[in-house]
Amino acid sequence: NKLKVHFFKHALLVQPTSPPGVGVAPTAGTQQPQAAVVTQPPPVPVSVMYLTEIPGLVNCPHCHHTVTTKVTYVPGTAAWCTCVLLALMGLICGFCLIPFAIRGLQDAHHSCPQCRNVLHIYRR
Repeated sequence: NKLKVHFFKHALLVQPTSPPGVGVAPTAGTQQPQAAVVTQPPPVPVSVMYLTEIPGLVNCPHCHHTVTTKVTYVPGTAAWCTCVLLALMGLICGFCLIPFAIRGLQDAHHSCPQCRNVLHIYRR
């Protein structure tokens, strides 16, 4: 027997199926296979200190809601140091400003979308 798998938002439905063309009509004493529903556990919030450059699910310490953080990227120390280094190497005329457009060199400011308080700043 093969299994037919359906994915839903928070559940997995597994139904046994038979290959095409191979089917036996149920008789009076035969039972149809039952579908099994397997549910996924709910997502677990992380500690605010473990937030990095991507949004995370946390419990807000200010409003006590479980939220996915809103992330804004702000040029930090890594972007400024790279800018100064490029300027010292002679790359002026705007080329030294490239680090301010690179998200990997910017600090990630996490805030709560409910109460708008800053939860954590991930510094580069």
